[in-house]
Amino acid sequence: MERKISPENLLHGVIWPVKFDGTTKFYIKTDALTFNNLQNDIEVGFTYLPSDEFSYQIKPEIFYKHKNDEINTDLVFRSKAYIFLKLGFIDSIFSTIKYIIANTPTNIVTSVFKNQLEYIVDNRDKFDLQLIENRGYDLDLDFNFARRAKDLKIKVNNFAIFSGKTGIRFTNESDIVMNKPRVVNMSGWGSKGAVVMNNYDKIVDIIFSNAYVFIKNDSELEKNRKLYVETAKYFLKNISDHPDSKSNDLGLEYLIDSKNLEKSKIGSTELGKIKILYYLALYKKTLEQIKSGDDLFETMRKFAPELNQEQKQFLERLMLKPLELNSDTWRQLIE
Repeated sequence: MERKISPENLLHGVIWPVKFDGTTKFYIKTDALTFNNLQNDIEVGFTYLPSDEFSYQIKPEIFYKHKNDEINTDLVFRSKAYIFLKLGFIDSIFSTIKYIIANTPTNIVTSVFKNQLEYIVDNRDKFDLQLIENRGYDLDLDFNFARRAKDLKIKVNNFAIFSGKTGIRFTNESDIVMNKPRVVNMSGWGSKGAVVMNNYDKIVDIIFSNAYVFIKNDSELEKNRKLYVETAKYFLKNISDHPDSKSNDLGLEYLIDSKNLEKSKIGSTELGKIKILYYLALYKKTLEQIKSGDDLFETMRKFAPELNQEQKQFLERLMLKPLELNSDTWRQLIE
């Protein structure tokens, strides 16, 4: 049988917008006796050191371990990385997006995806992303997954991204009841953990100011984006573990029980009260920024279109007797 010779470069003629070049080291370890059983018992370690030609520098270390049988599964994943985003990184991202748009066929499956990418490119000047350039970031991810006959446990020991002293850290423990192997009973699950933001003002500024561009195609972008961001800061602070703290760090411990969602808690607040507390935060910040003659509730509905008549009447009662909406006051209002 004649053997066909493969071309030297299977991607010949494809001009990629990003480069892949560097030094990689990895190992694979297993106790499996056959190749077919490799997926049931494998350990992988990986490090990568790129060349210095990119608009970014990334130095990752990855550890992955997986054991599996008919009933039980154990998975461990750990990764640490240092990433430095050079000046010009954002330009390379938008070049990549344009490349994807140009080389993705349009059909019923991809049209929504392509429209979203085209919206991002068309509104590039509205994003505020240069702040993330010329900075180094430390990433840390450590999680475990364990499946047994009657339950599933997922534990995020640490998921963190920091630039200097500014960053966000997330931990989680989730337990899910299973009626039988591989069948999840969603009426029986619980989750607990914490979100901690160091220098949360900066984090909220970056995340929410750019998220607003995705949410709204707004002719009054700057005015409304400021209201959106300030509402988010005030809301998060007031549902946090220590709403009256003067620190610029913020913690949100959470405990969620599927059998009692209304009484589950995020920070210092029961889950059933989260929505009205957001309306109160939005109400306070709208009052502070609204111009004379503007309609308060129509302005609020830009950010909370589901605001109904009953909630509107509740907020109107506040207008009759303006209150200083500190953490104690607004909790009394919803008791």
